[in-house]
Amino acid sequence: MNMPKPNQVTVRDLVEEAKKRIVILIVCVVGLSYLMSLTSSSVWVNLPAAASLIIILRYLSLDFEMKRKAAAYNNKAGSTNVQSSKKSIENPKVIAKFEWRTKVNSPVVEDAIDHFTRHLISEWVTDLWYSRLTPDKEGPEELVQIINCVLGEISGRMRNINLIDFLIRFLESFFDCNFSLFQIVI
Repeated sequence: MNMPKPNQVTVRDLVEEAKKRIVILIVCVVGLSYLMSLTSSSVWVNLPAAASLIIILRYLSLDFEMKRKAAAYNNKAGSTNVQSSKKSIENPKVIAKFEWRTKVNSPVVEDAIDHFTRHLISEWVTDLWYSRLTPDKEGPEELVQIINCVLGEISGRMRNINLIDFLIRFLESFFDCNFSLFQIVI
C-alpha cells in the first residue's frame, strides 16, 4: 500500500494536465482561425496557420521564460561576488560617461542631449517593457550612455563639416537639377 506523497506527480495528474492543455490549444486555434477568417475565405483554411502560429508563439514564450529564469538563478548564485565586481566595473563607466561630453563641448547641448536620451529611454524602454522584466537600473543607464556617445560622435563630426561649402554644393546641385527638369518640361 504505497501512498503517493503530496509533492509527487502521478501519471494521472500528467494526463489531466495534458487534456487541459490540449483543450486550451484547440480553443485558441479555432478562435484564432475564426478571427483570421474575417479577412479570408474560410475557417478551415486558416486552421493549420493558426495552429502553427500558436505553437511557435508558445515555444518562443517558453524559451524566453527559461532564459529569464536562468538569468535570475545566475544572479542569485553570484550574489557573493557582487560588491567586488561592481567596484571594478564602476570606474570604466564613470570614464565613459564623460567621454561623449568632450566631443560635444557645449554645456547647454550636453544637458539637452542627456535630458533627451533619458526621457526617450524612460518613455520607450523602462516604462514600456523593461521594468516588467527586471528591476535592474543598469541596463537602461547603459543604453542612455550608448545613445549619448553616438550623439556626441555625431556632434563632433558635424562640427568638422564646413557648412558653407556643403550648402553651396548642395544648393548648386539642387538648382541645377530643378532647372534641368524645368527645361525638359517646357
